[in-house]
Amino acid sequence: AAAARVRRRELLSPFNFAAFYLPHVLEAKRILYLDTDVLVQRDVVRALEHYELGGKAVAAVEDCSQKFEKYVNFQLLNRLLKRKAMGGLSRHYDFNASTCVFNRGVVLIDPERWRALGLTLAIESLVEAYVKCGARLWRGGVSQPPFLLALGGRYAKLDLRFNVRGLGRVDIGLSEFEAVNFVAPHKMLRKELRR
Repeated sequence: AAAARVRRRELLSPFNFAAFYLPHVLEAKRILYLDTDVLVQRDVVRALEHYELGGKAVAAVEDCSQKFEKYVNFQLLNRLLKRKAMGGLSRHYDFNASTCVFNRGVVLIDPERWRALGLTLAIESLVEAYVKCGARLWRGGVSQPPFLLALGGRYAKLDLRFNVRGLGRVDIGLSEFEAVNFVAPHKMLRKELRR
């Protein structure tokens, strides 16, 4: 049933959820997860290896051009949460429809804190709720929305320079045109950023 609600079938691949299991399979103090479409131009490890997460499990770039309401059906979420908590969420969550989202393309993870908070289980619980509810609890992907819900505004903020939003996207904002060059329909290449 959930598969019928997903237009892009590749999003149903287990590999789409692999990042959520990295803290359980890698022995590291920090994990830097990069989506496959991320273009790295400098040594980001040096810049991020000692980045202060302030007790948070994750650091990511906040994206205020998008809000939770783009991804989450709050009316359905609230109805489901009245019945029972899911994914570590209760009726008193730390975000709302106008809360900024974060971009999952570049994520710095503290694996110990991630495991302590049970974030993988929370995400699994949210995906299970999505499958069972028979309605569109969320939209805009299969893995990004439960990740947003599980972290719900509880993440450290990476500087914007660590994730230039818009590469490969159709809905790029006007303020980003200096950093992105359209070279073909639905394809974009990065230009040198002005400093």
